Amino acid sequence: MPHQLEALAFAQDNPRALCALGTGLGKTATATGLAAWMLDTDQLPAQANVPAVVYLTDAPLVEQTAAEVQRFCPHLAVSTTKESRWANTAPGPRVLAQFRERQGDRPLVVVGTYQWLRARIESTAASWAPALLVLDEVTAVSGGGPEQQAALALSGRSQRVLGLSATPWQSNPLQAFSVLESIGTPGLWPRGQFEREFVRWSQAYEVSPGRWVEPKPEDFASSAHHQAFTDYLHQVMHRVSAEETGQRLPELTRSVVWVRLHPAQQKAYENGSRIGGSTGHKKQEVAGRHHEDVSSLVEELVAQLTGPYAGRQAVVYCESLAVLPLAAAALAAVGISSTAIEGKVPQAEREHAVARFCAGQVQVLLGSSVLERGLNLQTANLLISLDSSWTDDRETQREGRIRRIGSEHEQAHHLVLLPETKLVQRKVAKVQLRAELARSVLAGR
Repeated sequence: MPHQLEALAFAQDNPRALCALGTGLGKTATATGLAAWMLDTDQLPAQANVPAVVYLTDAPLVEQTAAEVQRFCPHLAVSTTKESRWANTAPGPRVLAQFRERQGDRPLVVVGTYQWLRARIESTAASWAPALLVLDEVTAVSGGGPEQQAALALSGRSQRVLGLSATPWQSNPLQAFSVLESIGTPGLWPRGQFEREFVRWSQAYEVSPGRWVEPKPEDFASSAHHQAFTDYLHQVMHRVSAEETGQRLPELTRSVVWVRLHPAQQKAYENGSRIGGSTGHKKQEVAGRHHEDVSSLVEELVAQLTGPYAGRQAVVYCESLAVLPLAAAALAAVGISSTAIEGKVPQAEREHAVARFCAGQVQVLLGSSVLERGLNLQTANLLISLDSSWTDDRETQREGRIRRIGSEHEQAHHLVLLPETKLVQRKVAKVQLRAELARSVLAGR
């Protein structure tokens, strides 16, 4: 595809680059194409049990990514960090010999997670210095912390680093900075300078005697800093949206339904407001979604799927894992078939559930955040969220499961069911401001 060739050319010309390809535009194919080019130009060494390419991604995507890399480039030997040789305890000579025989003279690609690297950066991966480090879903390190530190350490030892994300901006400038810092893009400001000069911080405040809420990054310090960062970002990033490829996509519409709390939920919500602080805030958030086995969001879901959307296939996201079984039971009670996926479900069972849904054997696919990335669910054109993720990039990823190139649908709809509480109403206003900031930065304005 032309857009993939353009992204590949950008990555070839820029040893440390961010490729922001829209959902469904082939990020894995682009990264594998870069590895294949490096192989053809003798930039990938073939050392036994030493990875020439390290490919980090979200846990639910590891096996899928490994299979795609192997399919796209059979001249590479592909492994995942689930194999015993990448555990803390080194495998014995016989096991290593089996691995070497399987690898042959092919360069080794290891596909794993950011969490695995965090746990192994000072043991198994301590001596790794890959020719290519791929940071897929690179916003996973945008929050800083130990996972970003591990990625930074490996990035510093890598010859080339390619960051991949369909949605490279999350909520604030410091998160975007952390993404670029992890990739190691040239000419980036030092972190201390960026935090002091570029970021506008919220005010610290005391929630109780001696307990303070620390300042948080909110926005750019000024329009000049906004523009300076935007200009820099577009020098080190290649971005293509699905619309820009000229290929047909379903037209997306969004709507929100505000849902009044069940009396039991309302009582729990009010109890949380009296507690105050982070503990009370959390109790309010939970109460807005459910209280024990009662959830007004689930009741509204059933009302929608037996009313205006009766008979429609739907992908349903639950922000709370506790709501998943409540939704499944409520749907079953009215004769609506469903299957559910969450993080603990083994990969084979996930694939089976998705296959059943795509074949039309069940009407509703229920899931947690594990459904947000890497899945093609375009047989449906209705997405329902029980509460919001409150990040524009995750909402875009959700919509990308059904709004894909090649879909037979003319339209796709995202229905968001929100608890009618003051807490959620305040969040909506903040998210709208963040989304506007993200659009302006990514558009180069």
